[in-house]
Amino acid sequence: MKARLQSGFETLCSLAGNGRSRNGWQRGPKRRILFCCGDFLPRPGGAQSVVDDLACAFHAAGHEVSVLTRRHPGTRALERLHGYDIVRIDYPVAYEKFEETEAFRSRSGDILSRIEKILRERRIDTVLIGLLDMSALYLYALRQRIPFQLGLYLHGGETRKLPAAEPTYRELLVLSLHTADVIIAVSPKLAEEAMTRAPAAREKIRVIRNGINVRDLASVSPRKHRRDYICFVGRLVPEKNLGRLIKAFRAISREVAAVDLLIAGSGREEKQLLRLAQSSDSNANEIQFLGSMSRKDAWALIKGALFTVLPSITEGHPIVALESLAMGRPLLASRIPGILAATGEGRHAALFPPKDLKALTTLLRRYLGDRSALAALTAAAREIDPTSLDVAHLYREHLRALDGIASTQPATMLR
Repeated sequence: MKARLQSGFETLCSLAGNGRSRNGWQRGPKRRILFCCGDFLPRPGGAQSVVDDLACAFHAAGHEVSVLTRRHPGTRALERLHGYDIVRIDYPVAYEKFEETEAFRSRSGDILSRIEKILRERRIDTVLIGLLDMSALYLYALRQRIPFQLGLYLHGGETRKLPAAEPTYRELLVLSLHTADVIIAVSPKLAEEAMTRAPAAREKIRVIRNGINVRDLASVSPRKHRRDYICFVGRLVPEKNLGRLIKAFRAISREVAAVDLLIAGSGREEKQLLRLAQSSDSNANEIQFLGSMSRKDAWALIKGALFTVLPSITEGHPIVALESLAMGRPLLASRIPGILAATGEGRHAALFPPKDLKALTTLLRRYLGDRSALAALTAAAREIDPTSLDVAHLYREHLRALDGIASTQPATMLR
């Protein structure tokens, strides 16, 4: 019996038709780039922010940029943002799981035609899968007819949680690793994981760390709050390990001067975390949930905090850590590969084992109870030159990776 994804992909290839287009175009000195993202702005997320910053950097350098993404309720089919177009499509496939439904069979021909029109009218020569989901299959199928260079970005979830939870996503990842002309992993650990999934793709993998828009950070004013606070910024999901932070903060609440914990973000653990925070028997310190917020508001929150806490169990190359350090703000974070890579192997942050509640509690007690220790941690954060984190410089590494592509090949399922 054929695997579900293989059967669906063959359906798309049949609908797309065979044979390379006779109406191809030569790439000039400036690229015409299409980012394909399973999810994108205005929905928040670290990977979405990475793609937005890269798109802005490519656009500022004179390249033509568009973003193709999934349409959600309340969003427009076409929107111009930060100098580039966002095109949104209502796909008949889920984000991480493939099922060959009647909607897939009846609507996919029209969707292929719409995407082909985008590729042709915009004369796209470079497609970058910025956030891998099932919608990438449509572009893989069209590559039989329209030649373009194909890049794949790996942020973390693509090689870890998603393939572990869903077999069809695991098939999609392997197909993507073999199909892409170049694979950009944001940390060495992710590159290793990709090689494990597809050893034959080893020569195509490049490690390019994430960058951020340093200029925009500098223009933000610190958030005003009635008293000192520390903060967390991110999705409220199990891998962010926020419950452990709340427990540690509650444990030292009566021992330190009045300091609040402000939490920015949303996610499926929100109700559970709210209950945990409200079970505190201490009135000395408050835990406040601020909900989702814009990137600018998140930057203001980080800039005004005594320090940021990132207790994640797993990360690729976390944007929040880079933003905190670029603004010279201290960082308490878990000792995991992605955070080690983002913090100079821990030289610019205070790290703790992600599952060690006692260690996190000890660090909170130290840096909230001893301002000289906090000053030393702040000085460590400020040792980083913010320009070294600036996507305005780092995007050139992405161009070099793309320029090194030898050929473009259509996607084929592994037998």
